[in-house]
Amino acid sequence: MPLGCGYPCQKSVGGIFKEYIDSLMAQDPPAAWIRLLPDSAYGWDVYYNQDIAMAKFYQMLEDAGVHLILRAYTGEVMMDKDEVAGIEYHDVLGTSLLKAKVYIDCTGNGDIAARAGVPYEVGDEQGHMMAGTLTFIMANVDTDAAFPTQDKECHNFQADELVESGAIPEGIKTIYYTRNANPGQVFFNWAMAREVDGLDPESILQGSNKARKYILALADYLRKNVPAFKSAYLDGIGPLVGIRDTRRFEGMYYLTEQDLMSRKKFPESGIVCCDNVFDEAGRGADGAVTHDSIVTVKNSDYYQIPFETLVPKKIRNLMFAGRIMSADARAMTSSRGMASCMIMGQATGAASVMAIHNHTAVQEVSPAEVVKKLQQLGVAGLGDEAL
Repeated sequence: MPLGCGYPCQKSVGGIFKEYIDSLMAQDPPAAWIRLLPDSAYGWDVYYNQDIAMAKFYQMLEDAGVHLILRAYTGEVMMDKDEVAGIEYHDVLGTSLLKAKVYIDCTGNGDIAARAGVPYEVGDEQGHMMAGTLTFIMANVDTDAAFPTQDKECHNFQADELVESGAIPEGIKTIYYTRNANPGQVFFNWAMAREVDGLDPESILQGSNKARKYILALADYLRKNVPAFKSAYLDGIGPLVGIRDTRRFEGMYYLTEQDLMSRKKFPESGIVCCDNVFDEAGRGADGAVTHDSIVTVKNSDYYQIPFETLVPKKIRNLMFAGRIMSADARAMTSSRGMASCMIMGQATGAASVMAIHNHTAVQEVSPAEVVKKLQQLGVAGLGDEAL
């Protein structure tokens, strides 16, 4: 999946995001490229060689001394009054206990925070979550033909015949694909499965199976009907549908749609700048797929995500980061961008060190000091500095 949301106003958010992208671009040959998508609402994103990008992730973790426990999932979260006392996790070796001074929940679904008792919301006001999507790659594509001159990075078309045949539902008849890092490849973020509950493994399985059928039908259609794909073949399908939306937790600040629309800044606590679209992806059985910009080209601007959206009100040694942040359903469709999530993680990491060194609860960590530390780490546009 291309890395989006890292260039509000066409400037890098900096921090760990920039460090990572710079490391990929420094490879010989480069393993990442920045591009401007034709739809100006999306702005710049980064596409990359997936295998090199994954290897670089692991190398950065190793260099930082991070100890990974793979293929593990959260069990019971043990509490001592308003503190997490320990977390059980399960893997192929059995059940183990993890103890720490501060815990940061970046699990995507917020399994740790939920089991610790932090209040949360799921979906919109009706409880509808956004659809899941299964990505895939096709190779041996005639990319000169696949991307018209005026549309060199992304292309859209209507697959009415597939809808009429019953192979795909009406709601995903607009097919779009983008250029991939390797020659002759194109990337599809398209196979949408509605009403997938990202908290239910059975629902994820059924949604993934449904999306695979759509992919096979589309690949066959492209080979038979689109000259650029006549010799193409499937060269990779994601293992499961990607989940956009599950829990959002109660924090010390609740980010709202109005905050985004007013491009609100938080000079004392803003930890990352963002101008991502409201990226709504098919809530419920028939919810629309929309990409509404929070800014216009003539009024290019951004909002900031405050540190307090990552801190629960009560639990003294727990924070969370990513799409599970404290925000309303509409705001989260924008704030969940990958670059923003990376900086959220960096902010909670910096804050955890402060809490440990100062022997304080995470709620007592100074947001201004977190901002100052992030500025030292190269995060752009914070405090009194314009992006």
